[in-house]
Amino acid sequence: MHISMCDIIIVTLLSEEIAKPERNNKCKRKRQSHCSCDLKFRDCLRKTNSLVSAQIGLTYFNVLGPQCFRKAHPIVRCLRRTRITGQKCEEYELDYTKPKMWQWFDSETF
Repeated sequence: MHISMCDIIIVTLLSEEIAKPERNNKCKRKRQSHCSCDLKFRDCLRKTNSLVSAQIGLTYFNVLGPQCFRKAHPIVRCLRRTRITGQKCEEYELDYTKPKMWQWFDSETF
């Protein structure tokens, strides 16, 4: 269901570069989605408003807590973390003096 909403990419995590097409199978690979896709998926689950959609949303966004990627001004630091675990960043400070670049962001909680 989630995968059909948007394209999912396989990226390699290489030194300074956040996302590149896969070059070889020796690199560490992650399967991630664009942040706009995660937003659509979360909204879809909330609008469905069922026990099953709530369980899926809680498991995917709160327990698994994947990161999503998007192009934004460089992240300086995390300004606010989740109250319960403190592991996910809910608000970022961005450096608007520098150009946008592809980066990883913590997904919002469900």
